[in-house]
Amino acid sequence: MAPRNHPLAIASLVTGILAIVPGCCCGLLGLPLSIAAIITGIIGITKINAAPEQVTGKGMAIAGLVCGGVAIALDVASLFLNVAGQIMQSAGGGGGP
Repeated sequence: MAPRNHPLAIASLVTGILAIVPGCCCGLLGLPLSIAAIITGIIGITKINAAPEQVTGKGMAIAGLVCGGVAIALDVASLFLNVAGQIMQSAGGGGGP
């Protein structure tokens, strides 16, 4: 029998990709997805390393980890930019009437 892709590796990749979109535009909505991508990626890599002759997908799990990390970085950057914008607006630097 040929080895099959581990389901957690697939889940890590899918949730990692899905976490990037909310991270770019919607603030912290992507945070649960990115955490799920990281957790499933780590568990998937561990299980793949334990039985490499039965399951594959280490590349997908690593890609999910990377996407989850990028999504967290985007969420944090978005949070800081939103807070800085609110501070500037409340300090009178908003430029409005």
